Amino acid sequence: MTDFGVRGAAGGATEGKQDTQITAEEAIQAAVEALTLDAKNTPVDNQVFNDALSEYTSAAINSTGYRKFLLRIILTVTGTPTSIKINVQFSQGGVTFENYIRGPFGSLMYEASAGAKSECIDGPIVGDRMKINVVAVGTDAGNTFTLTCKLHGFR
Repeated sequence: MTDFGVRGAAGGATEGKQDTQITAEEAIQAAVEALTLDAKNTPVDNQVFNDALSEYTSAAINSTGYRKFLLRIILTVTGTPTSIKINVQFSQGGVTFENYIRGPFGSLMYEASAGAKSECIDGPIVGDRMKINVVAVGTDAGNTFTLTCKLHGFR
């Protein structure tokens, strides 16, 4: 008959060893995150779409070496503008950019009646450069969209 749980075995687990194990696991997780999450950009930063601005295209972002991206969208609405469309664009070589239209990116459009949004959508990297292009409709001085788009690149 065994005496499990009654008496500790010599050299068995101790609280100190468990703390060391947890610390080692946290260090491994941090290293994995550092190796996989490399790029953070804000191509659209608190941009207001109104009577003065209805279309915006970000500067090109180097996406070479990344497999996936996460697009974080933070959108607020004032008044009753009509709609806003967010286009993720890719290029090989950075000269001509095409809209990426697979899945939700085929028509990533929000209507004012849906209200404010805070969403994340991921997708594959399909070019060595990318941009975010935004087109707002029905905006004026009192009917506006305010948009922030953040990109995270994953290896």
